Amino acid sequence: MRRVALDLSVLDALRGLAALYVVIFHARWLLMWPDLTVGGSGFGNRVINLLWDAARFGHPPVLLFFLISGFCIHYRQAKLLAKQPRAHGSGMVTLNLRAFAWRRLRRLYPPLLVALAITALLDQAGARVNPAYYAGQSQYDGINAFLISTDSSLWTLLGNMALQANLAFPIFGTDIPLWTLSIEFWFYALYPLVLVLSTRFGPRAMLAVTGVVSAVGLAAVLRDGTWNGGCVGVCTWAWIPAVLTYWAVWAGGAFIAEAYVGRIRLARLSSLAAVAVVLVGLNSANYLHPIIRVDELVTDLAWGVGFAVLLAWAMLDCPPALARLIGQLARWLTPLGNMSYSLYLVHMPVLFLLSAWWLSSHHALPAGLELAAVGVTVSLGLAGLCWYCVERYFVSPRSGIPLALHRPIDENLGRVEVMTPVS
Repeated sequence: MRRVALDLSVLDALRGLAALYVVIFHARWLLMWPDLTVGGSGFGNRVINLLWDAARFGHPPVLLFFLISGFCIHYRQAKLLAKQPRAHGSGMVTLNLRAFAWRRLRRLYPPLLVALAITALLDQAGARVNPAYYAGQSQYDGINAFLISTDSSLWTLLGNMALQANLAFPIFGTDIPLWTLSIEFWFYALYPLVLVLSTRFGPRAMLAVTGVVSAVGLAAVLRDGTWNGGCVGVCTWAWIPAVLTYWAVWAGGAFIAEAYVGRIRLARLSSLAAVAVVLVGLNSANYLHPIIRVDELVTDLAWGVGFAVLLAWAMLDCPPALARLIGQLARWLTPLGNMSYSLYLVHMPVLFLLSAWWLSSHHALPAGLELAAVGVTVSLGLAGLCWYCVERYFVSPRSGIPLALHRPIDENLGRVEVMTPVS
């Protein structure tokens, strides 16, 4: 069967869907009865319960963000390497580190500053509406555990502005997703090494080296057991091996970019995709109903490997009929993809405020979808406003590049620039 490569705009749609899923996941946590189960044996009830379970995964979208990030950051350099007749050990693609750092800051920083300001404003408003809630004194232990550890001090704000949330500094206020942005920061810092490895020794060696480093990082985390999964608090030195553990997933995205530009060929993707579906399915089932107890980082890596294979298959070896369908869906999801970074950054303070407001006059969160639907809708509206007023001015593709074909053009410019990077 003839296979086709998907248009790069699909990555925009994927990150938009991933960001929306993260919002739904957090709305499920903060705005709905935590033990909701619809009784009865009817088909409709089973569907509701299945969808309810499907919204329980917080980390898989983050792994997808990391993959897309690695792809987008490395795409242009991979194209340049593919044009060199003997790239292994001979040619060298240079990277202007100062320009690279400036482009990353220009792309990420304005929406981040807006999100920090919104977090401070909404957290202050929420503390006035329901002081006990923000003091960690609600009837929900899971919410309390996070709110007790929140920190809105100037020192923490500066640490979050330095992109070190939940690493060297606590997360600022209620903006939980900032932890993944901090991990992305270190992926950017390590990117020159990824580029050198790919240029000097080839894409497979690059992936092998990052895989070994990630395995060593994972072993260090499992030995000491001090990493908290990237949600609350500060992990002292333990964040270093944890960040390195995720590095192979990010490098996997760069590896897929190498294959996309034709520098390497990946065989038997269809068979590997079938295995990846089984891996993701088993990993998800075990996460929902644990049979084998495994560390969260191990679970994350299993999702990352599965998603990497599926993304490679979709981008490189997609059946034509499915490619047409995915392409149409990607066009419909363009607005969501455009504002996905803003959506990822600003939704948590909104959801916390709505939860506090509801519990200020009710004894429990609602057992239905009504408050969660409001939370998702308000988050989308605020994210759209932030994108329109701020973010869109800092996504500026170069002239002469067809956007429909080359959205994630490079670490410099593409519209499919990394966002969390996703929780």
